[in-house]
Amino acid sequence: FLLNRSSDLITTASENYFIKIYGFDKLPSIKFQLDFLSKCFKYGLPVAKVIQTNSKTSYFKIDKTYGILQEFLGGEQLRNIKINRSVVTDIGFILGSIHKLSHRSNFIGKKWKRYQWDLAQFNIVVKDYHKIKNIIPSWISDLIDEVITEWKSNKIKLAKLRKGSIHNDFQGRNILVAKDGKISIVDFGDAINSWYIADIAISLAHICFTVKQPSIFIKSFLRGYQKQFKLLKLEKDFLPLLMKMRAVTAIVEIQLLKGKKGIFHPPDNQLVNLLKYFKDTKAKNIF
Repeated sequence: FLLNRSSDLITTASENYFIKIYGFDKLPSIKFQLDFLSKCFKYGLPVAKVIQTNSKTSYFKIDKTYGILQEFLGGEQLRNIKINRSVVTDIGFILGSIHKLSHRSNFIGKKWKRYQWDLAQFNIVVKDYHKIKNIIPSWISDLIDEVITEWKSNKIKLAKLRKGSIHNDFQGRNILVAKDGKISIVDFGDAINSWYIADIAISLAHICFTVKQPSIFIKSFLRGYQKQFKLLKLEKDFLPLLMKMRAVTAIVEIQLLKGKKGIFHPPDNQLVNLLKYFKDTKAKNIF
């Protein structure tokens, strides 16, 4: 049972638990995740408690896999509900709390440097974009060209952004909203040591996929976030770029994975609307 599933719900007579299975080569990443998750839980953030094994470790081994057992957190995934500004403000507040803890604690340390975000997905855009550029609508290809140019010309400045432990997938499927409005954050499996605003960019890009007026929700999110962790001017300046990088990466990956040779594979309307928002909006209007 355990070996055939990457994650599942386990029900006992009195409790529900969530189990997640990882490959044998993922142990360093598992330890990183558990360290981050346990600190968040200790300081009262809305994350799942990790259940210790009989050997007093937070993970277990079965043949060539490792597993983590956590308490089950109920709620509807954010991507499946109609969101409002109040919920988005609360989500921003939680992410700001996580980053505040990360920055204050510095609990990851030098040994985890190899897990810093290496922009692998965006590097695919830079490397393979030329293969599909001629089939993408010109207004989208112009935006992609602009983002790549902006990225290349600001690498030195971007290297100065603050870094710490981040969730790295802080978006709809990993944000649960209960019927009473309580919000929980799950799945720290992609957690790494990287720019704080990378976490914000991921979250805002996905929130903006689902709303008609992105600027209103961006401001609500950042209002909540900055109650806990103030953004520096440099971070505000480059947050729009990282959001655009997230969006154009999705466009290029869709074409590379799903597009037939010489034929444009249209992304969903939500992603198109977000790209149009970036095309028509100057960075200063986000704040």
